[in-house]
Amino acid sequence: MGETLGRRMAIARAAQKKTLQGVADEMDKAKSTISQWENDIYQPSLKDIARLASVLNVNQNWLAFGDKQ
Repeated sequence: MGETLGRRMAIARAAQKKTLQGVADEMDKAKSTISQWENDIYQPSLKDIARLASVLNVNQNWLAFGDKQ
């Protein structure tokens, strides 16, 4: 089984040395929302994926689908 969107979020967040709270603040979301996305409890909207990719400085397709750049 491949990596999930949540796992890719966690990898990207760790690479950027950002906390859940830091990402939440930049996204104007609750920390619990970011945690739920990372734990694959809920999926972010396409709009949120685009913003999250920008915040985490990663390719949107990689974040959403695991596609290599």
